Amino acid sequence: MKSSFIKTIVLVAASFCIVIVCTVSSFAKAKGLTVLCIYKSSEGYTDDSNPLKWFFEKDITSNGLRVQYHDFDKGFSSLSNLEDIRAIVTWYNSGVVASKDIGINYAKFMIDAADKGIKIIITNSYGAYGYKDGNETKWDLLPYIRPLFTKIGIYFQGFWTNNPNNIKIIYKDSAIVEKDEKQDVTKSLHYQQIIPLREDVKTYLQLQRTDAPPQAGDGKSSVIVISRTGAFALENYVVRGSKLMLNTSAFIKEALFYDDGYLNVGVMIGDIDRANVILNNISYAFKYAKIRYDIYIKDELKKLVAKDLSEYEAIVIATKTKEAIPYELLKGYVENGGKCIFL
Repeated sequence: MKSSFIKTIVLVAASFCIVIVCTVSSFAKAKGLTVLCIYKSSEGYTDDSNPLKWFFEKDITSNGLRVQYHDFDKGFSSLSNLEDIRAIVTWYNSGVVASKDIGINYAKFMIDAADKGIKIIITNSYGAYGYKDGNETKWDLLPYIRPLFTKIGIYFQGFWTNNPNNIKIIYKDSAIVEKDEKQDVTKSLHYQQIIPLREDVKTYLQLQRTDAPPQAGDGKSSVIVISRTGAFALENYVVRGSKLMLNTSAFIKEALFYDDGYLNVGVMIGDIDRANVILNNISYAFKYAKIRYDIYIKDELKKLVAKDLSEYEAIVIATKTKEAIPYELLKGYVENGGKCIFL
């Protein structure tokens, strides 16, 4: 099947390189070489010592990306330039902030980042479900939180309970969610209803509340998910004591380099004359053949690492000179079995 697919790509790309028609349309693409990792110093963490560094940094940097740490408690005004950020990864233990404004401003910052095409990867607590109002803790931030979760591809319904008699696990991918410790609702004692909204959302751990109110439907909840636009892992199902339940290595790699399992093609446009014409022709050709594709123009290639190409069955390269071919980028792709087609 893959062999015939490659032949189809070659024939389609070559046949339509002289046709001028249509505008470009492609799927979401990787952006930037930096992953922004946010922790809370109020939880005793620093840039040099935090769960993101312990559990995620190695897998991020080993794939050619950089890590930038940021303290939640310092606010977000200093992060106005997110040009090189491809993903924001968070890990908090607490879900309450000092004021309502902090909670609102944080949600706005994250939504703005998601709107820029930055992946949002939430691990453990979201960090700002509630806020302090004098001696009282209030939980009325959902209207600000839900739009962010929607960007990831999930709906935060709520309907919390900690009664283990009313919670059961109905699906789990043990390779992802039971690394050093088995999932056990009698120990996690935590349920929030999380509903997938799109078909690209992959569920790795699904619960069901057996006494769910009518508004909660069947009570099913996807508490660990990964999508094309981010990921979410609910607190109490990530770590227990010193033991990880979440396979953080597999989780972060899939979240950063999402593969939906479809046969996709990457197209690289280099220093060719009439690039827009060629780009439009290739776009039309793949649409005509119903082949999924992403198009990268010359400047966008600087924001990619070899692992970004792993989701593509083949890469089509259109350049005028050999110097414009991104050899270093393609080297790792080809070494892992990738196929290149030069036009």
